[in-house]
Amino acid sequence: MALLISEKLWSFTEAAENAASIDELSTRFQNLLAPHGVTGSSIAVISKPERVITDGFGLLDMEWTTIYMERNYLADDPVFRSLRLRNTEGLWAKHLDGLPITPEGDRVMSDARDFNIKDGFTRFLGSSRGGRFMLCLQGEKIDTDPQASRLFNMAGQVFLEEGLRLLSEPTEFDNDAPITQQQLNVLLLLMEGDSQKVIARKLSISPRTVEVHVKDIKQRLGARNGWEAVRIAIERGVFQNLDKTG
Repeated sequence: MALLISEKLWSFTEAAENAASIDELSTRFQNLLAPHGVTGSSIAVISKPERVITDGFGLLDMEWTTIYMERNYLADDPVFRSLRLRNTEGLWAKHLDGLPITPEGDRVMSDARDFNIKDGFTRFLGSSRGGRFMLCLQGEKIDTDPQASRLFNMAGQVFLEEGLRLLSEPTEFDNDAPITQQQLNVLLLLMEGDSQKVIARKLSISPRTVEVHVKDIKQRLGARNGWEAVRIAIERGVFQNLDKTG
């Protein structure tokens, strides 16, 4: 098992160092961990230096992530609370062992189970570039083998460092790439601070459609995240003489 973990880690590290985008890196990380019961994986920012311009990256269930953020579940999440209290790492069972769970914390965990998120692995990570981050792995049942936890820890550090590398690299912009009217409407609502769920409701489209539009907009504008896409769009004057009814 130890040799297999080492081989997996070496192969992932090599692929991560050659990844050309956050999406590619996130997919490779997720594929590495999927055989161990991981259905979603991400890096979240706890504190960040100025050059880190994202709130996180990875592949988590977008609907659950939106609900989690909109309901401010971070304040009540017992797993995150245990990290702050104990500075621990590992599977959720370890985090929650012996920790009193508040009714609010029970609600967070119950809602997560509705999305088949019943188990997970979480820990704080530091980066050579500065900042503090949280590795979050989710699934229905996560591999409890100690060697799997070793893989989670070591590959998670690689995922963080290579992700920050990609975010810090200069981006080439495609000035001629067309943007549709509906994508412009999405950008306008992003500029107003609306969440993807709210945008979907206002435009009478699915949250998944909004997610696809935001991803496409970022690619077309050469932006690293939604807010950078808004900034670039403003600089190029794409909002001039437009309304939200197109």
